[in-house]
Amino acid sequence: APQLSRSGTPPSAQPPPAPPMLAPNNPAGEHRSPPVLRSLTAEALVVGPTAHTSITQVFLNSSDAALEVEYVFPMDADASPCSLEATVAGRTIRGVVREAQ
Repeated sequence: APQLSRSGTPPSAQPPPAPPMLAPNNPAGEHRSPPVLRSLTAEALVVGPTAHTSITQVFLNSSDAALEVEYVFPMDADASPCSLEATVAGRTIRGVVREAQ
């Protein structure tokens, strides 16, 4: 029998997720260019029905000003994130994963 996702459709019938991105938060409607994705590496370890995936992305801020951004990482409905870390200007920021409301 074909595998179905939680949405009830075969995984191949689901549209691919949008790529991860940094979306600038622009106060007062200021126009700022979004950071440019310079590199992306991914590693995955598959064990039975689960996979532990690590993604490393390097972004470049081509602006002279600091940017406030929101990290957008679309995932399949069946995915369960367990951690998030970001290194910005040498400082590591650890995200908190909470159950969806």
